[in-house]
Amino acid sequence: MKRVHPVPVKGQARDIPASSPDRRSLASFVQAFGFSISATVLTIGLGVVSNKIVAVWGGPQLSGLVAVFRQLYGGLSQGLSFGADVVVVRWVSSGHKDLSTTVRIASQHVLLASGLLAVVAIFLSKWIAFGLFGRALGGSYIVEVAVVVMSSAVGLAIIFITAIFNGLIRVRTVAALKVIAAGTTATAAYLLISYWTSLGAALLVGFGNVAALIVGGWLLRRVRSTGHLLRQGTVSAVRTLVSSGSLLAGLNVLATLVVLLVQAIVTRGYGLEGLALYSASATIVNTSLLLIMSPMKTYVLPTLGGLDASPARSAFVNRALQFTLVLVFPCALALMVLRSGIIHGLYSAAFLGASDLLAIEVLAIIPRAFTWVLAMALLSAGLYRTYAVTEVTRATIVVLGCVGVVALQLGIRAVVWVFCVAHAVDLLIYLSYSIRQVHLRLNAASGALAASMMLLVTLSYFS
Repeated sequence: MKRVHPVPVKGQARDIPASSPDRRSLASFVQAFGFSISATVLTIGLGVVSNKIVAVWGGPQLSGLVAVFRQLYGGLSQGLSFGADVVVVRWVSSGHKDLSTTVRIASQHVLLASGLLAVVAIFLSKWIAFGLFGRALGGSYIVEVAVVVMSSAVGLAIIFITAIFNGLIRVRTVAALKVIAAGTTATAAYLLISYWTSLGAALLVGFGNVAALIVGGWLLRRVRSTGHLLRQGTVSAVRTLVSSGSLLAGLNVLATLVVLLVQAIVTRGYGLEGLALYSASATIVNTSLLLIMSPMKTYVLPTLGGLDASPARSAFVNRALQFTLVLVFPCALALMVLRSGIIHGLYSAAFLGASDLLAIEVLAIIPRAFTWVLAMALLSAGLYRTYAVTEVTRATIVVLGCVGVVALQLGIRAVVWVFCVAHAVDLLIYLSYSIRQVHLRLNAASGALAASMMLLVTLSYFS
């Protein structure tokens, strides 16, 4: 199939093509990651500002409303995207579909989904409000729920625009759109909360994405494609996306269910106090990894999608693996050595019991980083079923292991050890599939680096 590459607008800064040797150099990793991590930190900071404004001027009640509305907004937009953050990135980066075709499929999918959301907002908002807040309070927030449901169409659109720019490896553009959304939300937070209270809370959750959508749509119009426009009906376009991303959408649902199940199991066995300690340790590790992996994904996934030859793909995976390990290793050591101070600073002295749990969680950081790079290789190759098998296997081990731990009353520490075992098994499965199906060849340097880092983290655990 002839590969199609977008042509940048005259005068517009273009990224190095994925096939270029410079694209796989360490300098390109540092440059792309440095900008992305700066934008991520800024975005998180603006989010903290927004939350602070809501907490101070809206109080606990409006803060709680915003939290619930964000979950509803994110759940609807992510669920209806059918894994667009992976599928569309692969389409664009690999040339599987030209840019004009991808934009057409995305716009028609968003249009059809918006109609569905409109029906839900009109006829089901009352029942959604009852489900979220109960009958006693739900009747007061029907209009607000309808607003959130409808505005999630904007969230869906921004997911597609971000995915398209990710596929083009426009790291700066993706980061800029995130900063615009967070900055607009922080700027509007005071006015919306002060003047419209609960309705303002509903408007706030998607307000920033409106500005990002306007800017992103304008930038997308400036990008031209050398490919031919494929005429495709709305139903056919949506079917194309759903058939590609249904597995990923199901895995998103599975991930949510696993989190809820584990929380319920831990609460049943060790009470709310045990759940609080477990959640604190897991949140610290997951947030630390997210801060590194989220910027990396905008670079690694589309670049892998643009590499055809197995030697080139293997070389890039080895480089990505080494760079990722170098980033997460000092993070793992810091969390291990400073865990008590970190917990006390982020939470309180009442949570110091989570220190031992955090130490066990940290042991899985190196295997998780290794697995993440291999997962990107599988996704970039379109091996969604293989990816699903590994994720379902890990989820099964986690749920069954937690049930067994609680049944045998082995203690809350054993719950965290279950996750470590699940991640170790996950790594072995990914290694097997990557070698057999993607034909990756991991060099000795990558294996030695991972082994030595794992040894040092383990020694720090026992010290």
